[in-house]
This record gives sequence, C-alpha cells and structure tokens, in this order.
Amino acid sequence: MSLQGDVWDGFKMNVESTGMLWVGLLDYYARVFDFDEHVITIRQKKPLTRFEKLWTGSAIAIEDPFDLSHNLGNGVSFKMALYIRKAFIRAREVFGTPQDKLPDSVKYPEDYFFMRGSLTDEQPPNDR
Repeated sequence: MSLQGDVWDGFKMNVESTGMLWVGLLDYYARVFDFDEHVITIRQKKPLTRFEKLWTGSAIAIEDPFDLSHNLGNGVSFKMALYIRKAFIRAREVFGTPQDKLPDSVKYPEDYFFMRGSLTDEQPPNDR
C-alpha cells in the first residue's frame, strides 16, 4: 500500500502541502483540541473522551495505538503537560505567521523548526 495512490475508506486524498498540514496540526492542538476532555488518538476520526477510556486522572491522555488500554500520557506531570500545551500555542504563532526572512542564527531553513527557543520562552520542567 503506498501513501501516494491509495485512500483509506472514508478518507480523501490530502492535497495540502506539508507546511499547511504542519500548521493545521499545530492549530488543532493549540486552539481546538480539549486536553481536559479528550484523548489524543490516531485510530478514529471522531473525538475520544477521557470518560470513555476512564482516563480522568492524568495530565494528558494519549492512546497507545498498539495497546489501546495504555495511556502514554500517564507519566507526564501537570507542569510538563502545561509546557507542552504552551509549546503548541507558541509553535502555531511562529509557524502560522509567514516569515520574510529567517533569523540570522539559522544556517539552514529546516533548522528553524527544531530551535527550542523559537517554541518556548522557558526551560521544560525537570519533574518528567
């Protein structure tokens, strides 16, 4: 099965650029996704609630695609979950705004996407 030619049942071929898909993902997790009510999952289109999974006590809920009863977010602290959410918001601001010129410190354009300083204003919590 190739990603280029085949389409999953119920899904259309995506014609967006990689950049637009990236900004769309950031926008979804920065503005739309409700971290308090929903589970991050890749196996279904409709939102999956924490209540459905009985995962109400963790800071972030991420369904393991290989073991559906495993919450990958169990080890994430509330401080780290907040840091991750802020990084999505900041990344949406940074990458969703067209740039005429990258900072002089960026040698290669692809390096810009991996600069921690462009996504957060603080160090990540060291509590996990």
